[in-house]
Amino acid sequence: FDMYRVVNKPRWYFKVVEFLVAPIYTWFFKGRFTKDPAIKKMKGPFLVLSSHAAFMDFPQLAAALLPETTGWVVSVDEFRRGDWLMYGIGGIPKRKFTHDIVTVKHILRYLKKLNCTCTFYPEARFSLAGINEKLDGALGKLCKHAKVPVLLFQSNGNFLNSPQWRKRPYMWIPQEGHLSVLATAEELETLSAEEIQERKEKLEYFKTLQQAFLAAGHKGDVKVNDFTDEDWEKCQVLISAFINKKSRFTRPKDGVGFFCFTIGNVSLLLLISQNGDSSQVLNPYDAAIKTEMEGGDNKIPVSHFCFINEENLRQVSKFDFDAVMSSIKSVPLCKEYLEQLISLLLKMLRAYDAGANDPEMLSYCEKFATWLWEQNSNSLPCKINLYQVFKRQRALTAEEISDLHKIMESADTSNDLMAGIYILLSDWRNFSEHFDKLSKDLQDYFMSYPIFNLLPEKIRAVYKAAQPQKEC
Repeated sequence: FDMYRVVNKPRWYFKVVEFLVAPIYTWFFKGRFTKDPAIKKMKGPFLVLSSHAAFMDFPQLAAALLPETTGWVVSVDEFRRGDWLMYGIGGIPKRKFTHDIVTVKHILRYLKKLNCTCTFYPEARFSLAGINEKLDGALGKLCKHAKVPVLLFQSNGNFLNSPQWRKRPYMWIPQEGHLSVLATAEELETLSAEEIQERKEKLEYFKTLQQAFLAAGHKGDVKVNDFTDEDWEKCQVLISAFINKKSRFTRPKDGVGFFCFTIGNVSLLLLISQNGDSSQVLNPYDAAIKTEMEGGDNKIPVSHFCFINEENLRQVSKFDFDAVMSSIKSVPLCKEYLEQLISLLLKMLRAYDAGANDPEMLSYCEKFATWLWEQNSNSLPCKINLYQVFKRQRALTAEEISDLHKIMESADTSNDLMAGIYILLSDWRNFSEHFDKLSKDLQDYFMSYPIFNLLPEKIRAVYKAAQPQKEC
């Protein structure tokens, strides 16, 4: 094989094929990609480094680079398919696992004389385990000699879609890629080869960490600059659980499956699934999770969020309410399930009153209370709960106040319900009259309701001092 043959840019007709086929192929096989906005402002050519897990790497990267076209560093084994094809797509030959100085010269000529972007896969083969491998330290030296912006493309899901031990048929798993800037041409002048290598490894790690946070159900920002050594150790635990699927979590002491895992500014809501001595950590917002509760002689299907406690709701920094509602709506409503959902709403309100980390918690309560009222418009507790959410947001309207008076006129309205209504009406004297009619146990139970928190602090303090609240 002639390693010294002069390489050329991709032929125009292959460029046309790439423009048309790459985006369609990527979309059809569930491939997606994102691209740093800074790349659009940069002028090529670029030196592109890419992870290599499956054939999807090629069309996915080609689509991400558009409107730029690229040449490829290709194993000489692939040239058996025909020189016209490999050189036609801008192929640069490389013998595997050897130090080919001539290939380096081809790459530099491609970038500087032909003024064309060049892509190569530093690992030099499809990944055998779906993870990045340790790279030779000469990679940083090549980047410095190139003196052009260096981009990094990292793909996720490609290996699972077509692993080396089962390339066909495809698994039809969603695949995501991200094209980011590793170093600009100006940065290459000041960075050493070792620093460039270290930056690549760090950027790959951050992309893996980002995938771990997404897999755990977190969609907000993460301030890694504020991380402590303990936070970085927790990141390794998160990656181990959600990327490597090796859980290092233990079941919470109170036996509750939900727990919050705090890393820096983020408090993640996670779920432990226990199976004998082994456990698995899950994204609680996963729609595939199903659970049941005891209902007499039968088991009743319910959303697993019915079992969350208010402390978890208070701690979580971003509560994915849309996913929670999808889980709740996926289960048929019945009387017992509705009671559990009302209890969940009360937990959310208590979490808000206790200073929930998620600033949208009260908004979630309003949406949830409205939905519960729509499902059972004859339920007085559902209506009272909706009004107590409104009371936390604003003053009640004249129509809402009139509606509360109509409820009080009913002969079968209980004293605890009357006490709650008078709290909503800010009528503390009548509240005290009906509250005092309750038994000591009912008074104690009433004080655990979130509506009790709407009383002025002085009145609450008097009642709590007279009859301390029992621990749940």
